[in-house]
Amino acid sequence: MLTRPILLLFVMLLTLPLRAETTDSVERFALIIGANKSVDEELKPLKYADDDAARYFDLMQTLGARTYLLARLDDNTARLHPEAS
Repeated sequence: MLTRPILLLFVMLLTLPLRAETTDSVERFALIIGANKSVDEELKPLKYADDDAARYFDLMQTLGARTYLLARLDDNTARLHPEAS
């Protein structure tokens, strides 16, 4: 299981090509899935997957990717990230 800092580093490395200035017509896409429940039933459910997913949604949009989010946002997260909801 990836820890949060390792996951953040992984996402940053994946987005490096998004930061480069390009003159070609390449489109960038990001699919973000926030899920509290793991497929491994021995793991405890997460509590803030919707918050993390909404933040990554904002980040990917800022980097210029056409971004799609699959998550159920709680009321507070939807208020803080209106474009994600």
